[in-house]
Order: sequence, then structure tokens, then C-alpha cells
Amino acid sequence: QAAATLAAVLVGLRVELLSTEVLNGAIGMILVTVLVGAGCVEAFGRNMALKSEPEHETEGKEQRILISVANPSSAARLMDLGLLLRNPARAGALYPTTIVRQQTQTGDAVAKGEELLAKCLNQVEATDERLLPGVRVDLNPADGIVRAAEDLRASIVLTGWGGEHTPSARIFGSVNRKLSEICPSRLFLCRILTPLNTISRILLPCPPLTEHRSDVDLLFSDAKRLGKQLGVELQVFLHGDQAGDLEARLESAAPKCAYQVQHHANWSQSRKALFEDIARNTLVLLPQERKNSMLWTPTLDRIPELIAAKYPQVNFMVVFPALPGQLQPSPPVLPGPGPDAFPEVTGLRLPNPCEAETAIRHMLEACFQNDAERIDDSLPQLILSAKHHPVELGEGMILLHAHSGNRDKPVLIAGVGQIQHPFYDRETPPKVLLVLITPLGFQSSDHLHTLASIAEAFRNREAVARLPRAKSREEILEILSILQPES
Repeated sequence: QAAATLAAVLVGLRVELLSTEVLNGAIGMILVTVLVGAGCVEAFGRNMALKSEPEHETEGKEQRILISVANPSSAARLMDLGLLLRNPARAGALYPTTIVRQQTQTGDAVAKGEELLAKCLNQVEATDERLLPGVRVDLNPADGIVRAAEDLRASIVLTGWGGEHTPSARIFGSVNRKLSEICPSRLFLCRILTPLNTISRILLPCPPLTEHRSDVDLLFSDAKRLGKQLGVELQVFLHGDQAGDLEARLESAAPKCAYQVQHHANWSQSRKALFEDIARNTLVLLPQERKNSMLWTPTLDRIPELIAAKYPQVNFMVVFPALPGQLQPSPPVLPGPGPDAFPEVTGLRLPNPCEAETAIRHMLEACFQNDAERIDDSLPQLILSAKHHPVELGEGMILLHAHSGNRDKPVLIAGVGQIQHPFYDRETPPKVLLVLITPLGFQSSDHLHTLASIAEAFRNREAVARLPRAKSREEILEILSILQPES
């Protein structure tokens, strides 16, 4: 606008239609309107927006937590965090998801993603939580996570920060910076450096205008749920006129947990107290705003960076509310893996005693009817699975999985018997060895749904406890038929 005005005045000056005084007046007008206009919009525009009725996020019927799984070091802690944030009073599931970049070696990357997600099954095996893992191929991780959040209608997206300090990545890296701008769901950017069970206290600062956040009630519920699950005290920092309203909302937020509130005169004192209270075994929960939000300010945007620089060993999470227009209190229920996802089953008694590789070969022979080519193709995959990513479905029960053959449906083979010690890197050999063979033509998502359906079926502890005592193939098949979901 300034350039257009100047251009018009200069043309008028050249044709002697306007005088030098008009040019000087135009420049003065531009200076005044540019400076004063921006300040007026910043001051009065925000006040008008804050006086309007805010849109608040509410808990829907189902809670879906999308967990971005990228590497083994952070996957386990993000899964633990997802389990702690799950509200048992609401239906829902955990959706660990690996994003694979589109490239020439996509197949190898997808296979590694499947191995990583298979390890996630071990963490929820002892719980009743539904786990629906998935692998997605996209041009870049940020777009893949956003599309997954939109498709799944995720309530929360959890993603980690690897700790890069490059100038371009700054505090969270380019991927997480992009996520903070375009991810539609509530977003938790997590730097979890130590096991969550070592945390002794949770710190929750409430910056200016926190009372106007769309997710303030959910934020308090999440903080109190973490405090209750970890058995630690929640410390909340309030200041100024906002303190009374926020403390009342904190008190009414479920669930109940031990907490303390620090009152300060202004945000500067509150922030100073926060930095003084940060210690090695604390978890800092930082409410943050989207950069295009009316509540965003550049000074608050630097707090995570300051904490990371001053306290490099401290755990913290930065919480962003959902994008405006993305609040869906009652999303439709997404189906999990149905009965069709469960594989065909077969079983056998293993010869006693039996070495690990011999046991796997016996099971493959039962599946492929002594087809040497398919057995030789599957055996190295299963040995690799046994060494690096076995899925533990219960005490003394190990699941290995591989892609091989051209069957119409995956097959689950159960081998019961005395397997000799050692079983690769495990201290004690399994009493029941399970092998899942998925056809080569199956999609990665179908394979992961099959793994999830097996893990869910094997939560029938009464039937599973009978497997190690099964004396014959017929008894093994009978137990497996009990575990199969009804059509």
C-alpha cells in the first residue's frame, strides 16, 4: 500500500500535477499510518477478539492419541506418556504411527517401521488399552503426521524432539515447527530424556491470557492426570487477575491429585519462580500458542528454548491447543481390527528338548508343508525377528513375524514345547513360541492390524495360561479357537 501511494504521488509530481509539499505530506501520512495502524490493531483488535465468546475444547466420547514413532530411543517413552494421558473413563485407543519418506528404498524403511511398531505392542501387552499401529508413506514427516491426525480425528498428537541445536532447527526442528503451525489436533511436543517413573514433580506455568485458551480445562485435566498416574505433586504458577478464575477451574478439573498453587503479582515474577524451581527430575508442562493465534506473543515463544539451553537434562512438554475450527466434541467411533484381521491358526507340539532354530524350522514345515524355498525365505526373517524385535505377549510367550509366500491370509503357528537355553539374546527361552507369516502382497497396515488383533486376543489370560500345558496338537488348536474373535 505504501509503494502504491508513493508511485502515484511520484507520477503526479513528474507531470507537475502535484507539488513537493504533497509528496512530503504523503510520506508523513505513510509513516504515521504504518506505525499507529499496526499498534492500534494489535491493542484494540486483540481486546475485541477476547471479549467475544471463546470456543472451548471439550472431551468427546472417544479419546484418540496419535503417537509419532520415529526412533527406538524415544518410542518407548512416548508410548509410556500416551498410556499415562489415556483417560480410562473414555473409549479410545493409542495410534502409534511411523511416517516413511517416499524414496527409492521405501520397502526397507516400511519394514523397519513395522519392527519399531511391533516393539510398541510389548509396552501395552500388560494393559487393557487398544493399540492400533500404522505405517504411512508421505513426502515428509510433518505432512504425514498431519494427514494421519486428520484421517484418525486424533484428540492428541504426541511427537518427540531429538535434541538438535542447529540454527535452522532452533529448539524443535523444522518438522515440529511446521507441525505447530498446521497440525489440526492438540499437539504435545515432548523432550523426554529420562524415564517417566523418575520424575518427582510437575511444573505448570500459566502465561498471560491462559484463561482464554480453548483447551485450558483439558490442559488442567492432563496435568492432574499425569500427576496422579506418576504419584507426584503438581506445582501451578499463577499471577495477576487471572489467578482466581484459573484456580477455580484447576480445582474442578478431574481427576483429583495433590497440587500446590504459587501466586505472583505479575508474569515476570511467575516466570522467575518457575526457573528457580526447575530441577533435574522435574517435568515442565509449557502451555504455548500457535504462531497465528491472537494469544501468541514472541516473548513466550522463546521460553522452551531458554529452558533447553539453561537446563539441558530437564524433561519438558510444550502443549498447543487445537486449531480453530477443528474442535469436534463427539467424533464418530473408529473401528479397530475386526475378526477378519485375525489370522488362520495352526499348532504343533515341538520335540523336547529343541534348539531355537530347529523349533522355528519345525513350525515353518508345518505351515509350508515342507516347501523348502518358502522355508528358506522365512527362516532368516524369523531369526532376525527373534534377535531384535520379538513381541512378548505374556510370560514365557514370544511372537515372531515375517513376510513370505502368497497365501490368501496370514497364518499364526503356535509351537509348544521345551526350547533349549539360550533363545538368542533372551535370558529364558519361551514355553510357547508363536510365528506369524504374512503374505508378501499384504499391505503394511493390514500386517500391523493382524499383530494388534493377536495381541488383543491373547489378553484372555485364562485360555492363554492353558497353552504351555497343552499335550497335543488338537488341544493347542482348541485353545487357539477360543482366542479367535467371533465373526
